[in-house]
Amino acid sequence: MRAPDGVETANAGLQADMSLGVQVDCDVHRSIDGQLTPFEVRATDWGSASAEKFSDVTHKQPLNPARWARPGSRTHSFAS
Repeated sequence: MRAPDGVETANAGLQADMSLGVQVDCDVHRSIDGQLTPFEVRATDWGSASAEKFSDVTHKQPLNPARWARPGSRTHSFAS
């Protein structure tokens, strides 16, 4: 059996359980507001890989309170 990187595994005759967790790798760190921040993030599991590259990262941006507000109260009518 061959692993995705082409390396032959020792249990070639066995059907191995290939369930692995997701591995997340952060790369290309730059200092923003005195804090190292990754600008490239890769997520890999046995069957897939994805990569994200960021061109701009900002810290401590104000949040709009309306985004976190509870939904308005709903009125229920149980009368038939």
